[in-house]
Parts: sequence; structure tokens; C-alpha cells
Amino acid sequence: MSRKRIVFAVTNDLTYDRRMFRICSALAEAGMDVLLIGRKRKDSLLFKPTQFRTKRFVCVFNKGPLFYAEYNIRLFFVLWSTAFDAACACDLDTAPAVRMACKLKNKKSVYDAHEYFSEVPELSHRQIIKKIWEWIGKITIPAFNACYTVGEELAKLMGNRYNVRFDVIRNIAPSSSTSVTKENFPQKVLLYQGALNVGRGLEATIEAMQQLPDWQFWLAGEGDITTQLKELVAKLKLEERVQFLGWVKPDNLPVLMQKAKLSINL
Repeated sequence: MSRKRIVFAVTNDLTYDRRMFRICSALAEAGMDVLLIGRKRKDSLLFKPTQFRTKRFVCVFNKGPLFYAEYNIRLFFVLWSTAFDAACACDLDTAPAVRMACKLKNKKSVYDAHEYFSEVPELSHRQIIKKIWEWIGKITIPAFNACYTVGEELAKLMGNRYNVRFDVIRNIAPSSSTSVTKENFPQKVLLYQGALNVGRGLEATIEAMQQLPDWQFWLAGEGDITTQLKELVAKLKLEERVQFLGWVKPDNLPVLMQKAKLSINL
């Protein structure tokens, strides 16, 4: 019996997408033939997982409507020319191409809601753009054969919004085999891992560092508000206690976590 072929599509750089690495690796270990499609930037690192295949686009446009239009057009033609049994759109920005390709090829389609896409903080003051994404969601999400998201509350909200069933697959990393004891805890380090974007509570955490003179705050990641956060740190004169580590390769994250006393995710 031939292996089932599954394609996942995201718009981000694959190198640091630990969630997709876990999903694709788990399915590959279960006997599936997995292809992960994503994006390649000028500064992207080599990404060659052994468990599954990858394909990356170097886009002409890198933000705004032209980027999403270009990406979905290119994604559609790749899906059209690729043999698969099911394709999964990871968030709304890949849904048009995945849904259209699956409809024309009569293949199963799945929607993976990493977040409530039309309600992200970045769209709260951009009502026209938000309405466009809401319209895309209304015409694509109900047409998928299956939908899932990361938690029960999101599943209820989006299930009611789109009148479809959302299952839940928690976004939890595998447990570490490395033991940590009170004796080998390092200095007082507060660690954040992930995108530096609006709505993550990072500004409040940086401001709170003024009340924690014995602590350091490390931020592992990059994002839309990296510059603003650095300006806030400079304004509060916290440069010696707030460190921006940039993107950290997934293989190096366990070592980094061993150096922190607490991790924060607001």
C-alpha cells in the first residue's frame, strides 16, 4: 500500500517554524509522505529536514496585498502540478490557493488555524484589510473537509463564526529529557521565545523589568515591533538587562532554555 501524500502550506520562513516541524515530523514518522511549502528570504538559513520534503519560494514582493496575491498564485500552480492526497492550509493567508487546488483536483483539504487570523492585533486598526480577510474566511473555511486549531476556546469561537466543526490539536513541544535541578538553575533570567509582534505583552514585560532589578529579560525571535521594543528599552535605560537574541535555531532552543530560570508567554 502506497503512503498517503500530504502537503502543508505556510507563508513564513520554515527554518524557525517549530510547530510545523513537529506536525510534519509526526506525520512522517506515522508513515506519511509529507511536503512542507514555505518561504525563503535573503537571510534564510539552510533547512533540510530528513523526515519530510520541503519547497520554498523566493518572492518578488515580501509584504502587503501583492505578497499574498503572488504567494497564493505560485502556491496554486505548485499544488496543481504536485501529486497529493490531501493539502493543509496553515492559516488564512494560504487558504485560497489550497482550497482552489483541492477543489479542482478533487482532493481532501484541511484548515489549520494557528490563530484567529482576522482578529489578530495587527488588523485591529485596519478595518478595510480586516474585512477582506473576513470575506476570504467566509468563502474558504466552510469549504474545507476538516478544520482544527490550538485550543478549545478558539475552536468554539471559530466554529460558531464559520458554522463548521473545529477540532483541537494542542501546540505543545515534546518534553525534554534533560533534567533541571535547583542546584543548576542559573542567574535570574526571564525568557521569551517567538515572534516579536503586537499583542504578545512584550512592552508590558519590558516595563516590568524596572521593578525587577535582579533579573534579565531575553527575547529570542524577531518581528514587526523589534525596532519599537529596542527603542523602549533604550528609553527606559534597560540595555544591560534586556537582550535581543534574534532568531535562534530550533536545535539551540533547549540549551537556551537551560540558561533561563523562567519562561514567559502572555
